[in-house]
Amino acid sequence: VEHNAEKWAEEILNIGEQKFQEGNIKDSIEMARKVPQHLEAYKLVDARVKKWESIWTEAENIYNKTDKSIRDANWNQAFLWAVQLTNVQNRYWATNKYEETVANIKLAQEENAKLEGAFAQLKRGGTDNILAAIAKAQEIKEESYAYKQAQELIAKGKNKIVVDIEHNIANRNWDRVLEVVNRLPASLGLAQVADWNKLAGAGSSADLDTVTGFEDAIAQAAQIEAQSP
Repeated sequence: VEHNAEKWAEEILNIGEQKFQEGNIKDSIEMARKVPQHLEAYKLVDARVKKWESIWTEAENIYNKTDKSIRDANWNQAFLWAVQLTNVQNRYWATNKYEETVANIKLAQEENAKLEGAFAQLKRGGTDNILAAIAKAQEIKEESYAYKQAQELIAKGKNKIVVDIEHNIANRNWDRVLEVVNRLPASLGLAQVADWNKLAGAGSSADLDTVTGFEDAIAQAAQIEAQSP
């Protein structure tokens, strides 16, 4: 009976090892702990669990260092760290996570290049360039490494647009205001768009310098709420 129990205990550890290699360290540890403590084979449990945990910790450390290098756009270092995953004594980390990490690096490189181009367009200025830069940044998904930088670009782009529109409003350049406002995508979430349209319409009417024009201007301006930006 004792011999069979020892054999069964070893089989349990083998199953736990399989789960560990598949990336299920929690399940593997739970499986190992099922070995009764009074059996001789139980002394192998603690040693095996410590080995699993050590390997897993090593893999996570490499993965985290790779992740940091990606966020720092240090591509060479990121690839060097990623390659070290292939040396980890765990099939899941050495294959699945390695391939996932390399794919993340390549995607981050592509998105970083896209953002660099977008920032260059934003710097050049002009409505076409600003809107094109914003559109590129909006393609960067929330889970992306470049998402934060993309949101910063969008915020800067929106600010440039607002400054341009307010400048044209101050100069009573109503046609220019309408031209820019009518090109703004709803995704920008600029609450002032409707009021800018009304104000430009009112300004254009007033510039007719007629009684009817002034009446229309007053009516349109009255539609703008007092708390409007």
